[in-house]
Amino acid sequence: MERIELERLDEDRLGLALDILNESLEFDRLTYSLLFEKTFGDDDFDSDLAVIAYYDGIPVAFWMGLVRGNTGYHKLFAVRPQFRGQHIGATLLDEMEYRFRQSGVSEVRVCEGAPNYFMPGIDVRYTSAVLFFQKHGYEKFDETYNMVADLCDVEPDEDLEKKLLGEHGIVIRRATVQDRDAILEFISSEFHGWEGEVDTSLQNDPPTLFIADVNGRVIGFSAHESNNMGTGWFGPMGTHRSARGKGIGRALLLRSLEDLRRMGFKQAIIPWVGPVGFYFKNCNARIDRVFWRMRKILR
Repeated sequence: MERIELERLDEDRLGLALDILNESLEFDRLTYSLLFEKTFGDDDFDSDLAVIAYYDGIPVAFWMGLVRGNTGYHKLFAVRPQFRGQHIGATLLDEMEYRFRQSGVSEVRVCEGAPNYFMPGIDVRYTSAVLFFQKHGYEKFDETYNMVADLCDVEPDEDLEKKLLGEHGIVIRRATVQDRDAILEFISSEFHGWEGEVDTSLQNDPPTLFIADVNGRVIGFSAHESNNMGTGWFGPMGTHRSARGKGIGRALLLRSLEDLRRMGFKQAIIPWVGPVGFYFKNCNARIDRVFWRMRKILR
């Protein structure tokens, strides 16, 4: 009888994991650098939670779990199509849940795992994955979307920026490393949880972060290329609640999108979207992918 054997992911096996993922994920394709970012590039990467499964000596599946705080995440997972239906996925899921319990985790989510995440949930087109997790006790608790914006004709709204400066003293500009403390203080106060992605955007050269500045005080920001590097990823972005309604969000958004265009991207991916109408109105973005957010309470 064939056995399933698990080997920890190390850098020598990363190419093998990449091959399994790209053979298995019909609607996604990863590069080596992107997979490195999602695995060894994650501050919370744990080799005990990242494994390649061998079935009778053949590498057939990859599974990466992650723990952030008290929550576990099935961050990346795939079984080669020709080996599905042989309980390999179920065996890996059971093993990962056991390891989560050993780590003190009580709640597990599928995908997600911000700030360094690949997808904000399960793309509903992966129907077999949705059904698989439902079968094993996971429940949908939310739905979210990725949108796509065409960058061919995007330009900053210079008239709006002049108005913001003239009427409110607000300057829309690219952030610098000297702004880091003020920016992270603002993010921590108003948008806690986004510090990691924003800090990543500041480390790019030049920083892929624009801010709204009033006399040295940060009241808004928009980041890009802060996650899933090299894919045209936009966000996060936000404006202080007291400054909303003036057009700051639009001005920041268009600056970031123009920057992505100058970097050579044809489209921007706007992930994990809440305000669909805002992006549709301001950059004609459209819903491109629908994700179910799923979770399970471990007993």
